[in-house]
Amino acid sequence: MVFLYVFGGIVALVGLALFLPVNVTLKYKSSDALLEGKSECVVYYWFFKIFPAKQKEGTTHSPPKKNKEPTENKQPIENKNASVPKSEQNVKKQERTAPPKADTLPVDFLESGVGDLKQLKELIGSIIKPIGRVFGKIKIKSLEIICVSGGDDAAKTALNYGLCCTAIYSFVEWLSLKMSMRRKKIKIAADWEQPKTILYLDLKFALRLGTVLLQLGSLVSAFIKNNYKKGGKYG
Repeated sequence: MVFLYVFGGIVALVGLALFLPVNVTLKYKSSDALLEGKSECVVYYWFFKIFPAKQKEGTTHSPPKKNKEPTENKQPIENKNASVPKSEQNVKKQERTAPPKADTLPVDFLESGVGDLKQLKELIGSIIKPIGRVFGKIKIKSLEIICVSGGDDAAKTALNYGLCCTAIYSFVEWLSLKMSMRRKKIKIAADWEQPKTILYLDLKFALRLGTVLLQLGSLVSAFIKNNYKKGGKYG
């Protein structure tokens, strides 16, 4: 009876661990250019910080010491081509650098290549499905995007403003179709005195650990199935 209690407690703890979500926070802020800035990624599992790992205080990494090469007992290297005439040396160089003759590919090689392409297509198709399921299980807690478009003149600023509206609203619409979103804040403006476009992104989402492990198992099983389906050509 005690064994059943212990076994049930272990199963309950494992189920709770798989049920708990992994919280991820992504932040980005452009500095000089739109695609050049500071990015930050923080991952929490329950109350435990997984990434980035905390560094211990007082630990410094010293650069590795370079090993000095011994200067003694160095003998001059003999030139093997010193006694060979220059004409023979040029002929040998031409023989080495001559391109190989092009031969026609055999039919067996082409047939095996077509078979490999078919297997690769099946493998990619079986991988996309679990990845799509993972995206569908992601829950976006909050999304904040602030974009201030700028440019050298009024025409370029207006053009950048239109491009930012198209790109950002299309991205948000795609996220809302693929994932569940609780809260979002989108602000796009144009600053006629700003010479460059500034972007700020703050995305917080959660995903259960059990979902990740389940879909990872699906990926492994799909790879093994396609690997040994026709004699293990990828192994």
